[in-house]
Amino acid sequence: MPSTGMARRVQISVLRCIPKRLRWGAAQLIADTDTAALRKVVQAAIDGGRIGVPKFLRCLARTRDRHQLASSLDELVALAEAWFGSRPRQRYRLGEEGGAYLTELIKWPEGQGALLTVSLAASDGPPALDLMLVGSRGTLYHDEPHSA
Repeated sequence: MPSTGMARRVQISVLRCIPKRLRWGAAQLIADTDTAALRKVVQAAIDGGRIGVPKFLRCLARTRDRHQLASSLDELVALAEAWFGSRPRQRYRLGEEGGAYLTELIKWPEGQGALLTVSLAASDGPPALDLMLVGSRGTLYHDEPHSA
């Protein structure tokens, strides 16, 4: 197929790929998301050349538990490291443990970057995960609102 020079948009929904009984019982959860399944689906899109070479990751997650902000952010960093294929060169963390949010701005030696934020969901709001991975030939989106 000839190239049109236009970037592709890839929409994924990881939870549709996971049996319901596994969704909430997984060991690693960010905003009720099975991060192992998310890692696998996104990695398959990368390996399949659907977005080209990953260049930038933006991920916004909401959680109900103030004590999970740091561990959830660490999970997002681990996902970024896996998708970019190396450890970052620079990391800047904003916010305080026990606060309302934690954010990391991250840069890799090859020039990739990430903006990762975990914040508290409103008392009546659901956990959620919003992910955008920009590649050299397309962008992958995952938006996962949950009902309360």
